Amino acid sequence: MKARSLFLAFCAVSVIALGALLPGLVGKKLDTAEQGKIQFAPVQEVRLEFADSGITMKQTLAIMGPLRDVVNIPQELATLKRSKVERVAAEAAQRYNQAGLLLRDPGDFSRYSMVGDITVLVYGPETSSNVFWIVDYADPEGNSWFHMIIDDRTGTVCSVEYRDLENEYGSGEMGKILEGFCRTYLEGLGEEFFDYSGADLAGKADQDAEQTYMAAQLRFDAWDNPLYGETRIVFFLNRNGFYTYFE
Repeated sequence: MKARSLFLAFCAVSVIALGALLPGLVGKKLDTAEQGKIQFAPVQEVRLEFADSGITMKQTLAIMGPLRDVVNIPQELATLKRSKVERVAAEAAQRYNQAGLLLRDPGDFSRYSMVGDITVLVYGPETSSNVFWIVDYADPEGNSWFHMIIDDRTGTVCSVEYRDLENEYGSGEMGKILEGFCRTYLEGLGEEFFDYSGADLAGKADQDAEQTYMAAQLRFDAWDNPLYGETRIVFFLNRNGFYTYFE
């Protein structure tokens, strides 16, 4: 009877000891079996999806204006391909060339090429966000270039900057150049901006006494919400080029 009690006690102690040691033994065995191997769980493709994909062009510009929260993203997450963006930039630059706004021989323009590009996600108000391409398009010598911000949804050029380090506009040309700049830019934005006139904007422009610069502005309320206020596009022209900026 005493021997039986000792046997049962031994079995109980063995079970407890085995329970304590078993996880470690199993883990060591598995670690040895998988040594030198890396296993990955399957991951689905990452895609950007916007709840409000039908924002207007005015709202798109209003999002870009203050450049609220901006995050760089891989180009693979954008809708447009880089080759398409390159064509959009080249075509936009040609439009400005045909409007007589460039400061160098139009024959040189075929030598321009895209020299830089990034994609950014900008978070706007009312849960509205948008992806933009920021590209630089220049001549080989770097004496003249365009800086453009392009809407990834529509391929619209939302902002443009042109600079020439070697040439400049004559003082008597500034009013005509500013009008052409405003008109060409607004035409590129599409039907939402057909009611705005480049001539009207240029006619109300500010300028200095020597006419070394001129600045016109366009105001609109994209959200119809006093919390966000209106957006102001400024068209700035000096002797060496022109650009837009937003407030």
